[in-house]
Amino acid sequence: MANGAPSFLGSVLLHAGVIGLALIAWPKEADAPREMMATVPVSIVSEMTVLAAAPDNPADELITEDGSSSPELPAEVLPEPVPEAPPTPRPDPAPRPTPRPQAEQPRTPPRQPPSPPQRPTPPREEPGLNLGELSERPQRGTTSGRPSTGDSGAGQAPRAMGRADLNSVGTQVTPNWNPPCHLPGIDEVSLRVQVRMSEDGRLIGSPRVLNPRSDATGRAASDSILRAIRIPPRYRMPVGYEEQDFILTFPLEQACRNR
Repeated sequence: MANGAPSFLGSVLLHAGVIGLALIAWPKEADAPREMMATVPVSIVSEMTVLAAAPDNPADELITEDGSSSPELPAEVLPEPVPEAPPTPRPDPAPRPTPRPQAEQPRTPPRQPPSPPQRPTPPREEPGLNLGELSERPQRGTTSGRPSTGDSGAGQAPRAMGRADLNSVGTQVTPNWNPPCHLPGIDEVSLRVQVRMSEDGRLIGSPRVLNPRSDATGRAASDSILRAIRIPPRYRMPVGYEEQDFILTFPLEQACRNR
């Protein structure tokens, strides 16, 4: 207790002194009249601005200042080069068409005259049959169709019939023939008939008119002569006759003249 007394006393005195000072100072500030001060515009100049102010003698500053401390001037900015417009390319000239080599025209060989077509050799035509002479000749007796002596050579063509032989056969047709003499234009018709007979005088196959006509007179004349040739069962053939084709001619002008 004896040690704590001085500390307590000191603390009390300290607090009392602080409070007293506060009481003394507070009334003065409260009672003092406030002075009205006019407002003056003040320009605040920063320290940096004052330091950066230009010196009175610029020449001295240029001499004393180190060149390394001078502010770097901004590099001169060059204008960007305007790209030049590329020249308009000229259109390439159209390639000229390559001339085509002219094909050599084939040489036309000289035209040769066409050779005439080969006509088939018609059966040998004997002289026309004269019906007037046939009607005046007496009929021969029946003769053998084969030769009396000798044999015909193998592979040899038969002997062609002469005019007398043809007339002999024709006289055997006319008695059975009834030509249409009443038809107009009958005197202009002349029929050529191809027949084939065996060696004994028999008709082989059908007789054929070589020059038929399409008009009524021509058709009637052809039918009449074909009927007449088919009537005899056997003809009297000349001596030495061999089977073959032969042609008989019947002119209607002569046949109708004697009727």
